[in-house]
Amino acid sequence: MENFDFESEITKRYGQIRRARGNFLYTQKNVRLLDMYLDNGASILGWSKGQSRLFLKNTLDRGFSAAFTNGTPANLNRALKQLFAGFNVFKIYSCREDLQNAFEVYKDFCAKTGTPNAQAENLTVWRPWQNFAASVIAENLNCFAFVLPFSWNGAQVFACKTDNPEALCALLPEDEPVNKPLEAAYCRSIYDLIAELSVRSAEQYAQYDEILEKYWNRQGAYLLPKASADKYKDFFIYCLENRVLISPYYEKPSIVPFGISAGSLTAIKNSSFQL
Repeated sequence: MENFDFESEITKRYGQIRRARGNFLYTQKNVRLLDMYLDNGASILGWSKGQSRLFLKNTLDRGFSAAFTNGTPANLNRALKQLFAGFNVFKIYSCREDLQNAFEVYKDFCAKTGTPNAQAENLTVWRPWQNFAASVIAENLNCFAFVLPFSWNGAQVFACKTDNPEALCALLPEDEPVNKPLEAAYCRSIYDLIAELSVRSAEQYAQYDEILEKYWNRQGAYLLPKASADKYKDFFIYCLENRVLISPYYEKPSIVPFGISAGSLTAIKNSSFQL
């Protein structure tokens, strides 16, 4: 399906989104939307969950908001290494083309240096709570993308492992400068994610299966649509008109809203939409 301006679809029905909390968005017309998109997983912890926004605010209040460091800041590197043990190269990109270019450079680098690389043809996106049976990262995965768990500008991490990180970094696309307030927020969001990883269970994400399986196939916390690509926009609009925001992109999964009551899914349970 073609991409479309889903924000305007929200606005013309309910007004602009004014605030967010947990798994819900609150609009200008005092309408509460169940958020099953969570900004492509950037808010998978829940809107306002954790302390990342507090760290952003506190750092802004200190008055210094520049980005003097070229490359991923040291504090952010340390946080990412704690989450992804064994990986030693991290780049921050907001542009999909930069992510893909970095992936192509990495594959070429592995081929020229004789580095074993079991990577698939396409860049893998690692998503927390997608596979409860595996460790944090599959043992044969040498490279992946990761959506930072702080909703700001769509930033993603390109992560990989190599025996010669300096040579590889010289070839990779230059990553985006990260200013001090964002650095603090990104770091805190990663530590918040680390703390939450062992708290959420497969059973908690499975408790809504009876309702959700009508329209999605579930993989851990993520929902893959049963609707065909040509009917997906209609399905998105139908859900929105029932005050549920699902992923506006067919190729990006919706997300099981963690910790809500089953009653919040009544619109989906009673749905008459035909696949």
